Amino acid sequence: MMNTRTLFLWFSLSMAIILGPSCVREEAPASSEEPSETEKPAVNEGTVIFYSATVSDADATRATLDSDKHYIFETGDQLVLTGTNISGTLTLKTGAGENNATFDGNLTYTGEGSPAPDLELKAYLKSTSDAMTSMSYDSAEYPTSAITATTAEAVQKYSHFTGTSTFAAKSFTVSQQSTFLNFIMTFDDATKAGDVLDIYINSGTGTMRTGSTTATLSGSDVMALFVAVVPAGTELNNATVQVGGKALPFGGSITLAANKIYNIRKRVPAVVGLEAVSLGLSSGTRWANMNLGAWGVPSYGQFFAWGENQDYGVSGHTFSWNDYLWSKNGSSTEFFRYNSQDNIKTLMLEYDDAARAKWGALWRMPTKDEMDELIDQTTQQVVANYESSSIAGVKFISKEDASKHIFLPFGGYMDATVNGRGHSGYYWTSTLGDNVANAQYLYMHEGGSTYTTSVARYLGISIRPVYIRKELVAVDLGLPSGTKWANMNIGAEEASQYGQMFAWGETTGYSSTDYSDHSFNWDNYIWNPSHDGQTFTKYSKDDQSPGDGKDRLEPEDDAAAAIWGDPWLMPTKADFTELIAGTTQSWVANYNGTGVSGMKFSSKAAGNSNYIFLPAVGARANAEHFGAGSEGYYWASSLNNVAQQGRALYFSSSAEYTTQTIRSFGLSIRPVIRISAGAGVEDYDKEGSQTWK
Repeated sequence: MMNTRTLFLWFSLSMAIILGPSCVREEAPASSEEPSETEKPAVNEGTVIFYSATVSDADATRATLDSDKHYIFETGDQLVLTGTNISGTLTLKTGAGENNATFDGNLTYTGEGSPAPDLELKAYLKSTSDAMTSMSYDSAEYPTSAITATTAEAVQKYSHFTGTSTFAAKSFTVSQQSTFLNFIMTFDDATKAGDVLDIYINSGTGTMRTGSTTATLSGSDVMALFVAVVPAGTELNNATVQVGGKALPFGGSITLAANKIYNIRKRVPAVVGLEAVSLGLSSGTRWANMNLGAWGVPSYGQFFAWGENQDYGVSGHTFSWNDYLWSKNGSSTEFFRYNSQDNIKTLMLEYDDAARAKWGALWRMPTKDEMDELIDQTTQQVVANYESSSIAGVKFISKEDASKHIFLPFGGYMDATVNGRGHSGYYWTSTLGDNVANAQYLYMHEGGSTYTTSVARYLGISIRPVYIRKELVAVDLGLPSGTKWANMNIGAEEASQYGQMFAWGETTGYSSTDYSDHSFNWDNYIWNPSHDGQTFTKYSKDDQSPGDGKDRLEPEDDAAAAIWGDPWLMPTKADFTELIAGTTQSWVANYNGTGVSGMKFSSKAAGNSNYIFLPAVGARANAEHFGAGSEGYYWASSLNNVAQQGRALYFSSSAEYTTQTIRSFGLSIRPVIRISAGAGVEDYDKEGSQTWK
């Protein structure tokens, strides 16, 4: 069984030079006169020396690992010794399963005379797996929250230890010379948990590592987590990581230091080459550079009915009222959703937005207002043969920077067949039409016409997504801990929006405006399958059933970590306490003219004018919503003293304080980035720089 090893291994060596039957000596050359004893070499060239080394562990520890972690020797471990004219490999004799061991074996000395007592010896501790030769470690999982046992095993099993001493020394130090690269890939594509993904890590033109890993589910994200071990001093230069057929570039270069764990994080796009293009629009909206379902920029992509996630090509499906998901029995006037009764005018992200369903939580369909802004604030140019692709369409060119544009092909539309391809383009918005049978879309024509209008919801039309985090910022309020606060709620796209609501410890959010989508009660709470509000399968005090003692959400149950990804987290109760103490609170009845009321938290730090605004979203309990516009309730990741309640922030126009509320209720979440550098743990971003998080 492998335990985690220490940073430094102090070796006590007892040496014995045994001359005799076990030692091979060359005969002296024949001569008429025997050399004197003082002239004879004590050990002739080619002498084999039996050598025994007793190795013991000391108290020094490797960075990032607990002080009680020790190197545990196992059968097959070897100690490789080299020096001027001397070398040899010692094998473990006794001490397997312990942190004290004896190595012995033969050293070969090819120099003149005996090895000098002060002859420098270099030592290399070589584990059974010989990882620094095989250069791989497959499927070592490394959650972003902490150094876990699996990574500790990688540190132990795949460490590379070297050191120097002298031939006659009684002890010498062998220190770790490895670097650990923890790759955390989050997939926005169709990769599923359980998929086996091939791994290729290249630096420059040379392959560093190959292997495979299994995709895992973390909250709402599918992730590939694996560890690669490299010798210290390796230069990571314009690295590329290929995971499951997708090549992910990391620009820049960095020389990897010994005894460091580098976290390398990357979000894997749904489509290779997918980008969010900034066109200098007033809203800050960034547009995708390709259509949903496209293989690249000039591709037509797939067709979708409005509010459906299923995509179709140019054959095999008929778009009609009879086939439309939301039509009641093929009716063009009666609908299950987005009808005259439910008063929902825009597609709900968590259900019916095809862009989010296909590309993940960072993308969505544009609204009609965003489509109109695209038309009004760009220059349109009809192109007959875009970049020699034989595909015609319209370039929307930034008025701020003419080098930036997006291209929308003339893909046509589809009912029973494809119509207008090559001559006209149709692109859905997420906005319902004035008539509930219709939805708003962008129309383009080769004659130069470009405008928004409405058409029947059942038709198959193209989709050009927009990037959802157009205004996300980590705000520095000058707090003593260094914690930074997001400027918007989870599910929101700007500071004034309510966003989504969550039960404590759940990562699925629900609407803060449509109260029919979910009932926030014990019957629907994932950690209380008995529905009694008393027994919990996770997060309860030691004296409460089942008593797991966990009083803070783990990353997989932290909605901020699961939805927004590293380094975002839900705040703790202590974070809320610091926020109140470190800021000045002021009630705002009409934030920036949006009509939204809430609390403004302004920095008290000298010279810091930053602030965050938390809308008064209220809360949801059962199927009801209360306090909207007058009260704010925001979850902390901390459990209360009783298992039924989670910690939260409460505020109104006259008060603000930390409190607690029922775990099954629906509250808002405002994420944070907590600055807490762990010794030896570093982040390597895509530009090649090192940052502490």
